[in-house]
Amino acid sequence: MDTRALKLELLEKLAAVNDAEKLEEVKHVLDGTDGFELSDAEVSVVSERYEEYKRGEAKTYTWEEVQRMLEENRRKEQR
Repeated sequence: MDTRALKLELLEKLAAVNDAEKLEEVKHVLDGTDGFELSDAEVSVVSERYEEYKRGEAKTYTWEEVQRMLEENRRKEQR
């Protein structure tokens, strides 16, 4: 499909959308933003946890540990 045909197809689909949330998502994609925002309280929590991490006070896991924990959880759920 060439660019012109793709644009026309997308315009037709976009014109048929009535869901404001979907339209906002498309706008974020076209604007190059992810549309992901944190509240001030959430930013504070993330900042504090990052500071704990930098001070060596946070519990961290290697990728291998995370994979092992996920596999253990899957096994427990299957029982």
